[in-house]
Parts: sequence; structure tokens; C-alpha cells
Amino acid sequence: MNRSAAAADGGRTRKVGVVQDLRGIAVMLVVLVHATGLAHLRESRGVDVPSGFFAAHSSVGQFGACGVDLFFVISGFVMALLLSARRPTTRTEFLYKRFARIAPLFWLASLLFIGLNWVAGRQIGERALLTSLTILPTRIFHYDWPTLFVGWSLAYELVFYGIVAIALKQSHPRAIAAATVGTLALASVQHPPPPGLLAIFANPIQLEFLWGMAVFGLWHVFSDSRHARPVGLTLMLIGGGLLAPQAWHLPFATSYLLIINSDTSIQRAIFWGLPWAVVALGAVLSNPGPAESRSGARSLLRLTGEASYSIYLVHLSVMFLGETLLPSNIMPADMLVASTFVCACAAGIAAHLWVERPLLAALSRAKIGRRTRPVLLTSSSS
Repeated sequence: MNRSAAAADGGRTRKVGVVQDLRGIAVMLVVLVHATGLAHLRESRGVDVPSGFFAAHSSVGQFGACGVDLFFVISGFVMALLLSARRPTTRTEFLYKRFARIAPLFWLASLLFIGLNWVAGRQIGERALLTSLTILPTRIFHYDWPTLFVGWSLAYELVFYGIVAIALKQSHPRAIAAATVGTLALASVQHPPPPGLLAIFANPIQLEFLWGMAVFGLWHVFSDSRHARPVGLTLMLIGGGLLAPQAWHLPFATSYLLIINSDTSIQRAIFWGLPWAVVALGAVLSNPGPAESRSGARSLLRLTGEASYSIYLVHLSVMFLGETLLPSNIMPADMLVASTFVCACAAGIAAHLWVERPLLAALSRAKIGRRTRPVLLTSSSS
């Protein structure tokens, strides 16, 4: 959450620390889908070990792809929160903070992943390197994956932040941002552009940002109601009930390429984005606020959420090392998934504590134009 927005919106804003818990859930789902993919890769190579639960029930692991959809819903909520601040940030400060929050750590993680590929003797194309630098596609009607391929989702985040920046300082910034996002998303339902830069600006997956903004609007209106907590808990159960069966029977293919070319974007926005929005609304309504007591598990989830961006960027490098260095038959498939999951999350938390935090602290001391006060960057919105 943006700290300046938190200060501006008083006690109400301080009660949504649960958003970090949601980020923790989202990033763990993403790590799960890639850890399961590592086990499937080993199985496809004919390794003679028991296949295990995740290989036998592949949809359970693939369901983890919906973590990205939850991230998009969360971004919509956080940006609506910022647009509703009583002392909104300037466009220059906002854009600097978004750039500093997203790009430098992505570049560092990309360098790590590129270095590992280079050591392993794998070739990386020039277009992939260029997209790793720009994050956004460099060609209007052709999509080039960044080397660290999870960067595909950051392109949509950056476009959304650009829309929010335009809406800043307008008389009704939330309405303008929501209308812009909705128009671009709905216009692309019937006539999706070919994969490339234009398709990042107009893709039905952007509806998930709109769902997040709607979650903020409902929370803003009903959070002070004495019925907020029981209603919130009920909504979490409803949203979870809508999502849980899909772990066993996926309603569509989960490849990220199918979002890039808009094949499954509208299905994901409806079948995954909307239920996660219901869960998110329930979570922020039922959150007891800053005085909440947290168990050890809840504290770990909160830390995972705070480190979610680092985990998201670093976990593929951990899995690359596991793929290239570990003997193929070193452990059963389920143990491989579990150990990879734990190691990837632990490495991401370490990167958050020892790389991300110092990096953001250094960038926060930079001056923007004539502003002399530091810009606070320590909370993620990605």
C-alpha cells in the first residue's frame, strides 16, 4: 500500500494491511504453478520416480496461475485507494515511485536469470533482452517475451499505472480511471488487437483492475458498518467456494500466452478475477484493523505478502538452479514440488530483506524536481 495515501486517508486506510496477506496468497499460488511445472518437466523427460499427487492432478498446480489475477485485483484496489487520498500525490512523484518500485528490481532479477542461462549455455535472443529492458513490448503488433518471462504481467501493471497517472488531478480521478480501463478492456473483447504493444493497452484482462477498483468503492462505503465483519467473512466463503472447484476442473487453459493474444482473457476475468474480487472485498471488510493479533502463521503470511514482488521475480532462478543442478531422480515428485516451493519463497524473502528494502530505501532518498522530502517506496503495489 502507498504510505502517503495511507496517511492521507486516516484510520480507514490503516485497516487494510490484509492486502499484504492477499499478496502472500497470490505469490504462493504463482510459485506453486511453476514448482508443479518443474515436476511435470522431469516426468516428460522419462525420469523413473513416482509421479505423486501433483502429476496425477495437474489442474491443482495449474490453478496457481490465478495468483496473477489476484495480483491484478489487488492493484486495482490499491490504485483506487491512492486516487481517493485527500492529498493525492503529483503525477511526477507517482510515476517515479511506480518506476522505482517496478523496474530496478526487475532488471536485477533479469540479470540474475540471464546470467544463469548464460552459464548453462542457453542462448537468449536480442528481442528478449530488449523486452527485459523496456518491460513493455517494443513492437506494436508482435509480442516478444522478456527473458524473465513473469515480466509479461508487469507490462499490464505499467499500462494501468499510466492510466492512473492521467487520472490524477482530475475532478473525479477514480471515475476517469475506471471508465478508461473499462472502455479499453470491453472494446478489445470483440476486436482484440494482435499480440504486441497495442494488445497490452487493450486486453479484457484489464477488467480485473476494474474489479479491484470496485472492491475499493464497496469497502469505502460499507467498511464502517457494524455488519461489515460478518458480511466480509461470508463473502470470503462465497468467493472461495467459487474458486475451489476450479482447482479440480479448470474452465480454460492457463497458458500466459493465451492472455497475451486475448484468447482466455475474458474467461479469466470472469471465472478467476470476479471470485478473487469477492474474496478481496470480504477480506478488507472483515479485517479487524491495526490492533489485530497475528499468529505465527499469519505473521509469516504477512511477511510473504510484503516480499511478494521479490518472490515473484526470484523464484524462477531458484527453480532454474534446481532443474540444472539437482540429479533428476533425487526425490519423489511431491517432495520436489514442496521443497522447490519452500526454497523459492525463502529466497524471495531473503531478496526482499537484503536487496529490495535497501534498494528502495536508496531510491526513496532521490529528489524529484524541486521536491526535497524523501519519497516512500517501501510498500509494494505489484
